[in-house]
Amino acid sequence: MEHTTRTRLLFFACITATLAAPASIRDTTAKLLSTECNNLQLRMNWLTADCLTGEDSTTRIQSAVALSNKLSNSDGALKWQTDGHFERTCQDCALSSLSLTCRCRPSWGTGKTGLQNSTLDLSRHIGVYDGHLLSDMTGAPLVPDTPSPYPVPRDFSYHFGGEATCDGVSADMCTQVKECTTASPVNRTDAREAWWTFSEPVECYVPVIYFPDAHYVFSRFKIMGEGAWEVRGFADEGCTGEPVEVLGEGDVGVCKVLGERVRAVSVRPLFNGDAR
Repeated sequence: MEHTTRTRLLFFACITATLAAPASIRDTTAKLLSTECNNLQLRMNWLTADCLTGEDSTTRIQSAVALSNKLSNSDGALKWQTDGHFERTCQDCALSSLSLTCRCRPSWGTGKTGLQNSTLDLSRHIGVYDGHLLSDMTGAPLVPDTPSPYPVPRDFSYHFGGEATCDGVSADMCTQVKECTTASPVNRTDAREAWWTFSEPVECYVPVIYFPDAHYVFSRFKIMGEGAWEVRGFADEGCTGEPVEVLGEGDVGVCKVLGERVRAVSVRPLFNGDAR
């Protein structure tokens, strides 16, 4: 039994490289946002709230869950969909109680004109687990064992750059990504050396800029941003196996010389944020 349990945990650790850690799979039933949380806010397409941990009747933690990788615009209507990126074709979004309301663009040729009003109940796939806002869209969430020591940021955006070249294409297509310095004192949010910007977790990303066939391979890497994020760098473009580099909170704003070249990255929040 002990061997089976250990194998199962290792399996989940491999397939969920982007999930928050430390975490374990527990028989935890989701509690309702309506009864467990207050101060619900919509910020940069994340839902944030202060939720009860279950420790007692007053202890709360602030946590957050990204919506852009969970919702889509389907012909002017908000729908649950992995990597849907509703924000690309919806606007004027607002939170009313537990529902998200947006004005979304309909599909071309459907006969609909103008932006369509759409409302979606967020509690359908988002629940509270020991104070953490987590989604069950892709299966039972992995609940962190303890709350994170890092605060939920006001600005969820993060940026990265470094020194990189491209394999298999003309060298002059990939010469611009070359600036990578560390300021003294370290400046976490100075994004002048950034080429890529995200504001949500990334499962596996192969860096490209203008040309889809020009894949950047890093020898030095720098992440910038207000929040605490973890970057895992992989030697292959499928993000398989163990990462060859792991950058954490202490590396934000620092140009890191990589021991092995990185071809793809995954990024997850180190604050109380759903990494799915």
